[in-house]
Amino acid sequence: MKQNNDNLSSDDSVTQLDKNFSRLMKLTGESNKPGRIFTESLINGALNELKQSEIKKAEAKNTTIRTGWLEKAMGWAAMIAVACGAGLVVVISVFLKMNLLLEIVVVLTMVFNWLNYLGGRI
Repeated sequence: MKQNNDNLSSDDSVTQLDKNFSRLMKLTGESNKPGRIFTESLINGALNELKQSEIKKAEAKNTTIRTGWLEKAMGWAAMIAVACGAGLVVVISVFLKMNLLLEIVVVLTMVFNWLNYLGGRI
């Protein structure tokens, strides 16, 4: 015989189900129509579940909106940081090229001045 978690055999499970069903029928009053208290408790339970699901949906929507706003702000900050970094690289590159150009101009000027100075002495 197969045993369930509650140590009842399959025959005992069927008997237990029958007992529960007959007890439910006694609670509802007539067997053809459920009682008013039973019906109202089912309706109230369903309405409470609907209200809770609406509240959960609203909370999830608010959380999503806040998360979306934070993600957008972080995205904009990242784009600005990348743009500033790229601009800085370009500026530094230009300055380095200008530095090399400035060094060449200074060296040529010094050579030209020395040649003028030495040419006037000779």
